[in-house]
Amino acid sequence: MSRLVRSVMLSALACLAAVVPTSADLRTRPVSFTSGGEKIVGTVFLPPGSEGKRLPAVVVTGAWFTVQQQMPTTYARAFAAQGYAALVFDFRGFGLSGGKARNAEDPEAKAEDIVAAAKFLASEPYIDPSRLVGMSMCASTGYMANAIRAGAPLRGMASAALWIQDTGAVETVYGGKDAVAALLKVGDEARAEFERTGTVRDVPAAGPEGSDAIMQQAPYYTDPSRGMIPAWDNRFALMSWGDWLRFDSLAPASSLRVPTLVLHSDQAALPDMARRFFAALPGPRAIYWSTEPHMDFYDKPEPVQRSVGLAVDFFGRHVGHKPSDREAIQETLEQVAAAVDAKAWEGLRPMFADEVEVDYSSLGAAKARVKADDLLAQWREVHARYPFTRHVYFNFAVSLNGDQASARHEGMATLTREGGERWTVGGDYLATLAKEKGRWVVTGIRFQLGWQQGQP
Repeated sequence: MSRLVRSVMLSALACLAAVVPTSADLRTRPVSFTSGGEKIVGTVFLPPGSEGKRLPAVVVTGAWFTVQQQMPTTYARAFAAQGYAALVFDFRGFGLSGGKARNAEDPEAKAEDIVAAAKFLASEPYIDPSRLVGMSMCASTGYMANAIRAGAPLRGMASAALWIQDTGAVETVYGGKDAVAALLKVGDEARAEFERTGTVRDVPAAGPEGSDAIMQQAPYYTDPSRGMIPAWDNRFALMSWGDWLRFDSLAPASSLRVPTLVLHSDQAALPDMARRFFAALPGPRAIYWSTEPHMDFYDKPEPVQRSVGLAVDFFGRHVGHKPSDREAIQETLEQVAAAVDAKAWEGLRPMFADEVEVDYSSLGAAKARVKADDLLAQWREVHARYPFTRHVYFNFAVSLNGDQASARHEGMATLTREGGERWTVGGDYLATLAKEKGRWVVTGIRFQLGWQQGQP
């Protein structure tokens, strides 16, 4: 069974067994450090029985204008249950940390705070800095990517429920160029007033429909059992518009060379932008696509445990360890399946040679040697008919011959139509691969149908 499948199954079992760490299970250590001349206040969650050990560690960051006790702490507890030391903290201007510009969303300052947090954690005597990674959610994905580019000593990164934007996405989300220009004017005027008088003009961050809150119909933030907690001010400084709307979180992806994992869904925010972020990553990368709404990633047990399980597995493969050729080949094929499920066609293309030998004759198709671009165009057309698919590969047997390889494995695919009707197939695969510029790419695929259920 593949590591990906095993990790998902273990995460699901953990949820079913209610394996959610409590305060009694974990130790916490209050910490503080400095960033931008301000005191940053945080908490390190430590696994049971970790005294005297040097631990793998993770810096966890949440969505925009949130505090450490919200989704960061939920993920920190889950990481600590997996043996990690997990640091959460309040950014400048938020929660218990210093800063006069309260509740101001400043992407540049937040990236600086992540750099400071990572350097602080790397210096702690109970941390193994060679296994220090980052876990971001929503808007902080772009902040963490910029922090790594600026020198944060994070050896890998995972992100769940990404919010990725560029100029085009900003205009789409916020109502077009004129609406964005109007918000920028509000933000710039509020910034000027703050710099002149020290007064922070703000509005509610979240509230009911028809209110002046900037987020409406956002259940996580308005539910006291979820994100509406006493430690959170629920305020949004209007000066934030200037910094936020000018922020391009897609841009740093192309220079993010540390191993990076993307966890998202079509029901989460801006899925096509998450796919573009994944496609732009130049280093080792992986993607996993699920079905949850965006804010369910923040605190619902199943997506949290799955996301952390997949992240721990991914970091175990790539951080402090160079995958062997056999491991790299297996991961390449697993990621072909995962990228198809994510419909991440642009990100899938580098996993293939320019031409591919294809044999799906057991499904009634002709054997052929085709251009990879044409093959993926055909796959894209077929999978457009299915809102959700899941391909699972397992029982790998890899044979190596220099820069050539073959891999036999079993697999099954379930394709779900609108309305829930499913077609499921299973059988045996034979893939051939070649090593090009240090990366294994697929040169051939043969599928032998073993069984099927439902209507093709």
